[in-house]
Amino acid sequence: MWERATRVIMPNIKFGIVTAALMSFVLSWEEIGVTLFITSVNAITLPRLMWMGLRDNIDPAIAALSVILIVITVLVLALRAVVVRLRGAG
Repeated sequence: MWERATRVIMPNIKFGIVTAALMSFVLSWEEIGVTLFITSVNAITLPRLMWMGLRDNIDPAIAALSVILIVITVLVLALRAVVVRLRGAG
């Protein structure tokens, strides 16, 4: 039973699980309006902190965090492209 699950089922669903995780992460960044309405004053999430930093004053830390997030995204996409290319060549 466990061998079937690890050798057959998991390889077939791993891309779906990874895609769902990435999509939920991306959509959580996009939903700043919902975050502002449903969180309490004590709950500080990263999108809310970025929004407050942009609304109150121009904070260079917000710009630096944005650059870091863009670099991480580009690195993940580049790594995926390399992995796909190596699998195709092998």
